[in-house]
Amino acid sequence: GIIALNGASPIIRNNLFINVIEGVSSLGGSSPIIQNNIIRTKGDANIGIDLLEGSSAMITNNVIDSEGPAPWGWGIYIDSSYANIKNNIFTNLPIAINNPFSSTISFSYNDFWNVQYEYRNGAYYGPANGVGDKQVNPLFSDSDFHLQDSSQCIDSGDSSSQYNDIYFPPSKGTIRNEMGAYGGHYTKLENSPSILTSVKTSSFFVKEGEAVTFTSTSDDLDEDIIRLVCGTSSETSDLCTGSYSASNPSCSFVFPSQENGIK
Repeated sequence: GIIALNGASPIIRNNLFINVIEGVSSLGGSSPIIQNNIIRTKGDANIGIDLLEGSSAMITNNVIDSEGPAPWGWGIYIDSSYANIKNNIFTNLPIAINNPFSSTISFSYNDFWNVQYEYRNGAYYGPANGVGDKQVNPLFSDSDFHLQDSSQCIDSGDSSSQYNDIYFPPSKGTIRNEMGAYGGHYTKLENSPSILTSVKTSSFFVKEGEAVTFTSTSDDLDEDIIRLVCGTSSETSDLCTGSYSASNPSCSFVFPSQENGIK
């Protein structure tokens, strides 16, 4: 696994940890960002992510899974540390989030499946009860933990734009965050034969409910994603995505409830 020590602030992203006793450990006041990883533990005693000694971690869009039952094993263990835990999928674990000494943590929009206890907080063992939490089978489609099209974890993560999906595939559904390792800004683009980037129009404005159609003149695109970015020169944000089809090379978008300039 990976160990962060002595106040380090690593970004631990897009990694595959398979059959490990411990995936990521943070000690000594370190502040890791842990995103879009697959952590599959193995053994009689295992920990997906271990936060100790004043650590502070952002843990988003990971899959934390155990190979099988264990006498004890934890998805995330927190001792005298802080964690923000969001948009993750926890499967096949005795305890998903273990906070035995009641450290200050926050969690929301996580899925728990085949987990004996979602959350331990001191003497409490039970549901996590976080905003947007689910207790559904994520319906993994393969050993890489991609989601089936019918998975309820698609479009079920935090709806804030900072967590939006932008790479299709591997993300599925709309731009709303997909729980698990393939959602959000930082997953890796997969299986894309060609990418159309940095295409700009003259600036113009549209009003609420107005539809605008963009037509591609390229003949080598097939089922690629068209992404619009809108905003001012000092601040931009993802607006929407649409599918391009070679047989019908147009995309229409209806803009949301505020005026937006397109660049």
